[in-house]
Amino acid sequence: MPPLPADQDPYALLGVPPAASAAEIRLAYRQRAMLWHPDRNRHADAEETFKRIRSAYEVLRDPARRADYDRHAAAGAKRPHAPAARPAAAAPRERRAPSAPDVRRQVCITLDQQLRGGRVDLKVSRTEYCTACGGSGVARVRVRCETCSGQGSVRPPLGLFAFFLAAPTTCTDCAGEGVRRPPCAACGGSGALPRKTGRLRFDLPAGIPPGGSLRVRGHGRRGRGATVSGDLLVKVSLATHPLFEPDFPHLRCAMPVSVFRAIAGGIVEVPTLDGPVAVSLPAVVADGTELRVTGHGMLNGATGKRGDLLVRLRLVRPRALSEAQRELLARLERLAADDPAQLDWERRRRAAEDLRRPVDRDAA
Repeated sequence: MPPLPADQDPYALLGVPPAASAAEIRLAYRQRAMLWHPDRNRHADAEETFKRIRSAYEVLRDPARRADYDRHAAAGAKRPHAPAARPAAAAPRERRAPSAPDVRRQVCITLDQQLRGGRVDLKVSRTEYCTACGGSGVARVRVRCETCSGQGSVRPPLGLFAFFLAAPTTCTDCAGEGVRRPPCAACGGSGALPRKTGRLRFDLPAGIPPGGSLRVRGHGRRGRGATVSGDLLVKVSLATHPLFEPDFPHLRCAMPVSVFRAIAGGIVEVPTLDGPVAVSLPAVVADGTELRVTGHGMLNGATGKRGDLLVRLRLVRPRALSEAQRELLARLERLAADDPAQLDWERRRRAAEDLRRPVDRDAA
């Protein structure tokens, strides 16, 4: 009779290493369960040992419970070397229930939605799991195994000599338990129902940056069994705007300005997300001059402040002049004749012409 393990380690109870696979754990459980079953073993500790083996298998067969035990076992191995007291920050965190995988989607919003927030309508489709069996595909009520007639073991005949029976072996259909769960009648044993498609509406907070993501709790993949539903991770992108180009948290805009307005100066009307704004032109306007309109950019949700609108001026020159325009330009030229730069130019031009005149030799 094999000795009973002294500790409560489930790996030691089943006689498998911590790195054993699920198939190895299942095979080890079947072998030890057959050996220590009270109906087959008359040892005084057989019933207690069988219960402990059964409990160990329940821990190791569930991936979540097994991972939780491994974490606690690793922490326990280091406990003798740890200080008597440890800060609260180093205390083990509360275990969270296992969850299904998250689902990632992308949504395109306008600059107005980025600034003020809004409601987003997203088309989603996902698999729904059977509520009758919790997604397991098997019924909740156990029935007697038909393969072994509830015995948990079978005696296959030895070939042609049917009257000779081999040693009993564990029933593979019920894993030696004598009972099993039939396929779920509601879902046909698949555990899943046809995929459903619908619309998911959720509020988008103002100030979310381009490329940022939003987590919608419980709208990822549906949980199967004891797991909870995953989350929906929505990545946000900005739709193309006819005027503005995002440079978070600022906005950029290229605006044409005629050379006449650039020379005359004064006020120009600049478009913004809040409506037109009057902006004064600088004294000197060149092609590419940038105007900054403070507080008219995108909203930074982290700080609650808006960026600026950066307007780059593009000088526009007329390709063809009408007769009236030529007349006006001629008048402007005459009016600019007394400009200091123009007067200086005329003085230097006359000096150059004097140098070109022949020298009078007789006068010399």
